[in-house]
Amino acid sequence: KLVSEEEYRAARACCLFDELKKYSYRGKNYLNDKEYVEFCTILETLLTFDDRSGASYKLRKRMTIMLGDILKKVDIDEEIGGLTKNRNNFIHGTSFSVIEAVDHSDFLEKYNELFRKTELCTKLTRFALVGFLHLLKQKLLHRAYKKTAKNSIPNLLEASLINLQLRKRIQKQLSGIYLLMPRK
Repeated sequence: KLVSEEEYRAARACCLFDELKKYSYRGKNYLNDKEYVEFCTILETLLTFDDRSGASYKLRKRMTIMLGDILKKVDIDEEIGGLTKNRNNFIHGTSFSVIEAVDHSDFLEKYNELFRKTELCTKLTRFALVGFLHLLKQKLLHRAYKKTAKNSIPNLLEASLINLQLRKRIQKQLSGIYLLMPRK
């Protein structure tokens, strides 16, 4: 076996993230719902591959642990919940009925809110990808990760829901990495 499943998933998520360049929204007034699908695909590839039941809940909790309070005034749980809801609305076709129901005078306001959320989701996805890669590197370097059930990063994050010391250690490591990242 040349690479572990987690290494393969990390490489796949990096390729998917690289594909997001084609959406480059900065300064443009258009939105593609397909991007929500790709954000969720990246995040689920990294953080929920161990068990598909309750994937949205697990994704929200694991992202909250990974990002801690690095993004001031952002409710990670709420934003990831909104992301998965937008993805589901697009996949199941209900996003079109939502757009049809919006009054024309409210459309620009609704559209601008979706645009803001798309930029935020880009940032959240970038942080998750960098955080996952860092945890993967740490896992490969340190034997302490072997204590985690199934020795996976999602299980490590799951364990940190209960183990406050583990959560603080993860957040401290990741916040140091996140501070090195550009804010745009």
